[in-house]
Amino acid sequence: MDQRKKASFFLAGLIVLAMSTITVGFPKPSPVPIDWELDFKFQDLQRITVDVPGEGRQTYWYVIYTVTNNTGRDVNFHPEMTLVTDTLQELHAMVEVAPEVFSKIQQQYKATYPWLEHPSKVIGKLLQGKDNARDSIAVWPDFDPKARSITLYVGGLAGEMIAVPNPAFKAGKSDPAKVPPVFVLRKTLAVEYDLPADTANRTSVTAKRTSQELEWIMR
Repeated sequence: MDQRKKASFFLAGLIVLAMSTITVGFPKPSPVPIDWELDFKFQDLQRITVDVPGEGRQTYWYVIYTVTNNTGRDVNFHPEMTLVTDTLQELHAMVEVAPEVFSKIQQQYKATYPWLEHPSKVIGKLLQGKDNARDSIAVWPDFDPKARSITLYVGGLAGEMIAVPNPAFKAGKSDPAKVPPVFVLRKTLAVEYDLPADTANRTSVTAKRTSQELEWIMR
C-alpha cells in the first residue's frame, strides 16, 4: 500500500476516534506525573524574516527553549514540536534549519542564550541536572495567512502514554497493516495563540498567547 493510502486510513481512524470521544471523553494526563518528565521553559512564538540563498526572502516562526532533566536518570530527548492552525494546516518543526536562519536567531539572542544549539544537535541523550540543560530552537516555515489561531504542541517531554483502541479496527476482519488496532497517545504540552486578522501584512503579524497557564493533553 502506498503512503497516501496509509495516510488516508490513519486519518479516517483519527476522525472516528475523535467522534467516539465526544461522548465518552478524551483521555487526559494524570494530574501528577506518573513517569519521567522534563522541565521545559520557552519564549513565546516569534516571527523572523531571512534572506536565504536560492530561496529569497523567507518568513519563519520559531520558539527558543531550555530543556532540563531533573528526573533522576538520563533520558533520550526527541522533541516533537508541531504547529496546527485553525485552518487545519499542520507543520512539523524543521530539523535541518538553514544556517542563515539559525545564525540570525543566534545573533539576536547571544546575550541571553549564549549556548544556543542547532535543533539537530540536541536530539539524543539528555544528562541529568541543571549543568546539562540544553538551549535550542524549534523553527517552522510560514503558515496559512488565513489562520486566525494556532496551537503549538510539544511532545517528547514526558514518558506518560496510553493506548486507545481504534473503533475502526475489527478483530479478525481488519488488516492491522492498514487499520491500526490502537492509537498511542503521549503526554504533550499544548500552547494556544491568537493571530491578528491582517493577512495583507504577514511580515508584521505577532502571535498572542491566549493563556499563561500551561496545558498538558494526551495527543
